[in-house]
This record gives sequence, C-alpha cells and structure tokens, in this order.
Amino acid sequence: MAKLFPKLVSSLAVLLLLCQFGYVACQPTLPADEAKALDDLLKKLGWGFHPNIARSACSSNFEYIKCDCTDENRTVCHVTRLTLPDQDLTGEINAEALASLVYLKAIGLSKNQLHGSIPLTLGNLSSLTRLDLSTNFLNGSIPPSLENLSSLQYLRLSRNFLNGSIPSSLGNLSSLKYLSLSYNKLSSQIPKELSNLSNLLYMYLDFNELTSQLPPELGRLGSLGYLGLSSNNLGGKLPENYANFTGLQWFSVAGNRLTGQVPSFIADWIKLNRLSLSGNDFEGELPLEPLFNMSNLRYLFVSDVNSSGLPFPKNANMKKIRYLMIRNCSISDEIPPYIGDWSRLKYLDLSFNNLTGGIPDSMKKLNLSKMFLTGNMLNGTVPSWVPDTIEDKADLSYNNFEIPREGPKKGERKLNM
Repeated sequence: MAKLFPKLVSSLAVLLLLCQFGYVACQPTLPADEAKALDDLLKKLGWGFHPNIARSACSSNFEYIKCDCTDENRTVCHVTRLTLPDQDLTGEINAEALASLVYLKAIGLSKNQLHGSIPLTLGNLSSLTRLDLSTNFLNGSIPPSLENLSSLQYLRLSRNFLNGSIPSSLGNLSSLKYLSLSYNKLSSQIPKELSNLSNLLYMYLDFNELTSQLPPELGRLGSLGYLGLSSNNLGGKLPENYANFTGLQWFSVAGNRLTGQVPSFIADWIKLNRLSLSGNDFEGELPLEPLFNMSNLRYLFVSDVNSSGLPFPKNANMKKIRYLMIRNCSISDEIPPYIGDWSRLKYLDLSFNNLTGGIPDSMKKLNLSKMFLTGNMLNGTVPSWVPDTIEDKADLSYNNFEIPREGPKKGERKLNM
C-alpha cells in the first residue's frame, strides 16, 4: 500500500493538471465560504428540502439554485440565482450569509411566510438584477443601501408590512425597469427623486399610506407604461406636465383625495387601456367627449365628480371597452344608444346620476355580466330582454320604471327593481 501511495498522488496531480488545461472534464465546486453561506441562508429561511444542499447545488442542475461554473477553467462555481417562490418558507433572511453570496444576480422568495426585516447587506450584491421578496410578512423599512444595486432592473417588495417612507435613494437605480411597492404601510410623500429612473416602465405604489401631492417631476418619466397610485392619501391636482405620459397604458389614482378638474390631456394618452379615477374629490366639468373617444380604452372608472351636470357626448368611439363606470358624476341625459355597439362591454355602471328616459333597445345586443343603473330618474317600461341578457345582476332600483304584467317582476331572477 505504501508503494502505491506515491503513484496515487502522482496520478491525482496529473489529473488535476489535465483538468485545469481542459483535457478532461472537471467536477466544479463552490468555494467553501460560499457553500457555507448558502447552507446558512437556506437553513434560516426554513427550507428543509435538502440538508447541506451546497455540496451538490451546482452539479445537479437543481431547479431552485443556478450557478456559473466558468471560473478557473470550469473548476470553480458561484451561485448566481436563488429562486424559492411558494415554498412555505417561514424563517428570516440571514444578513451575514447573504453578504457572502456576492455573485447573485437574481433572488426570488415571493409567496412565502418570511418575517423580519430586509437586510442592509442586500446592498453588497452589486451584480443583482432581479429582487422579488413580495407576498411575505416582512416588516421594517426599505433599506437605503439598495441604492448600491446599480444593475438592478426588477424590484418587487409588494404585499408585505413595510413601513416608513420610500427612500429617495431608490432614484439612483438607473437600470431599474420595474418597481412595485404596493400593499404595504409606506407613508410620507412620493420622493421626487424617483423621476430620475429614466428606464422605468412599471411603477406600482398603490395600497399604501402615501400623502401629500403628486410630484410634478414624475412627468419626466417618458418611458413609463404603467403607473399605479390608487388607495393612498394623495391630494392636490394632477400636475399639468403629466401630459407627457404619452406612452401610458395603465393609470390608476382611485381612492385618494385628488382635487381640481379631471384634465382633458388624459385623452392624449392614446395607448391607454385602463383609466381609474374613481373615489377622489374631483370637481368641475368632466371631459366626457375626449374620454369617450379613447379608442384603446378597455377599462374606464370615474366616480364622485362634483359637477353642475353634463350630457353624454353625441359621438363616441370605445369599441374595445369592457368595463365602464361613470358613477355619481351628475350626468343629466338619456343613455346613448351607441353603447349598444360596444360589443365587448361586460360591466356597465351609470348609477347615481340624473339619467332620464328608458333603456335603449340597442343594448339588447350586449352580453353584459353586470349592469347598474341605480339611483337615477329613468322611466318607462323595463324591456323584457333585460333579465335574459344580463349574465349575473342588473340593478334598476331607485328609478321610476313601470313593470308590465308580462314583464319581469320585482326580485325575480337577477333583476333588482
């Protein structure tokens, strides 16, 4: 055995040299410190799928962990992706272990039950391009150290219990394309520094406790396609330079305290398919004619506009509209027959206006799921086709309709009289 040992050592040395120069296949491995950090991180996250997974994570084509094994002639690996969504994780994020995984490019831990705070050490991961910690129980504030993630393109921290203000330093994330902080407890004002995110396509800040006025500076975000600000405590008027949002496809400010007149420049957002302005304190004349001629609109929600009364526009072009709500906006007019030409319409709410006349026969062509005409001054006979063509519910209560003997009776089917 002793005679064989020098030959064995010599053979291993030759094999190692051949491996390093690419003549034979090598078995790549994680550096010891990185392997330990990965195991420690997974352990504290509460992932018990495989103990000591770091030993084989990079050599087994593992679904949740991806590595780059091109270093040192393909003998050394580094963890680049850690994605464990919806894995019933109930632990915390190990800050010390995370700091050692400096080659990470993507972290996905959404739809778990993680608690604790977001570690400051995330700012050390300079290669990170994607960070998704959404739908957990994380609390505390958003660490300002995230500003160091100069390569970050996707940041999703929504549906947690984060509080405090949005760090103005997030405006330094020059590569960011997607930002979602929705459904948290974030307060204070929206930092004007977010207007520096010139590559941003999506910004969702809805369902928080944000206050003050909308920063006019956001109007500089010419690439923005989706802006969600609903269900906060935002006030003041919509800034005039938001007219620059010509690429917007989604705009929602519902459920705030915005004032002033609904600006007509919204009609210049020709790519818009969803517009939600309901539940604010808008006043003055509602620009219905421009809105009703936005040909790409699929969803239009407007409510509670304090106006002296206005008619529907004589002409309209909303062939793609699916959901239409013009509720409590002091409209004094008859329901226009052209609504019956909107074949894609599924949801119609014109309740609590001052509508007169009857329900146009042209609407018989529609395949509505819900129709709300509650609280108007509509009269005449309820068409017999109404309960047959409405899929789910039609509420015609608090009007002046007549119910013929052969027609629908109060409370029958899906019809509320």
